[in-house]
Amino acid sequence: MSDANSPKIKTPEWCSCQSVVDRMLDYVESALSTEDQRQLDRHFKLCPPCREFLRQYRCLPTLCERALERSMPEDAVERLRAFLKAKVEDEPSSR
Repeated sequence: MSDANSPKIKTPEWCSCQSVVDRMLDYVESALSTEDQRQLDRHFKLCPPCREFLRQYRCLPTLCERALERSMPEDAVERLRAFLKAKVEDEPSSR
């Protein structure tokens, strides 16, 4: 049972899982204030899904580098080009 006079840790509203994901790049690049960094650290300690997402997020640059080292088969390039062209043509103009 908690005591009404005991101090409570106040978690900012932006520290929801979605907000943490939205701030992931700033967190990884240490571009947050010290207090914001601490709040996210606290969230990661308490939230296994966000901790796993952070682990995967940190692996992303290496995965991209590996993907760029390989050549895409020409037929796949053509299918992707056709798919993207069709998507662009289907999009309503934003003018």
